[in-house]
Amino acid sequence: MTSLRAQKKRATAQGLADAAYALATLHGFESVTTDDIASNAGVSRRTFANYYANKHAAVVDGFIQHLGIPIVRRDDPVDPGALPETFDELVDSAQSFISGVFTEGSRSGHMQKFAKMVKENPGLEPYIHAVFLEFQNSQSHRILSERFGSVKVSLFIGAAIGTLGATLRLVLGPHAIHRDTPPLRGMAAAQGQSESQSAPTPLLTPEDITKILAHIDHAFTYLRHGFADQ
Repeated sequence: MTSLRAQKKRATAQGLADAAYALATLHGFESVTTDDIASNAGVSRRTFANYYANKHAAVVDGFIQHLGIPIVRRDDPVDPGALPETFDELVDSAQSFISGVFTEGSRSGHMQKFAKMVKENPGLEPYIHAVFLEFQNSQSHRILSERFGSVKVSLFIGAAIGTLGATLRLVLGPHAIHRDTPPLRGMAAAQGQSESQSAPTPLLTPEDITKILAHIDHAFTYLRHGFADQ
């Protein structure tokens, strides 16, 4: 059972992350300060510093929470019964989550907003990778590794994340490409890149969703075959 102190600490961290992401979405990442985040969350600047090194980490955590993924710290207790008992269950839960990102309107909107935010603020990228590295050192990852093997779990999670990233690029196209990415060749490519940066982020249509789900299903078919009996 999680202690009251641990629950309070988790609630404070969640509040800071939610405030950071909400403010960055509303006012723009560059316009938000750590003082703004602390004030919005109802805590002191010192308390913010106890939980986050900077606003980058807090904004990334806030985005992840809006996707429905709880932020798990390395030492957080984990109920083994809440984790997949078989590798097939792990694959199914990963596919269900990724599909849900695009079938639940609010999560899809957050993905599009955050992709644009990262494109405009590449400094956020290392903190996204840090979340995955933190998960690799978590109790959840340790339990899954004991059940299915550390190499198999790490490779599968990396492949699942890659599937999500590839799907985002399929959906957003040039909006998922960093603003500092050099043109492939010649001035024409550079001009096309500049025009794409100023265009609004595309909204997903029902036809887009159908294509996305087919792409995800296709990708996970390959993953299932690739990890079968490994």
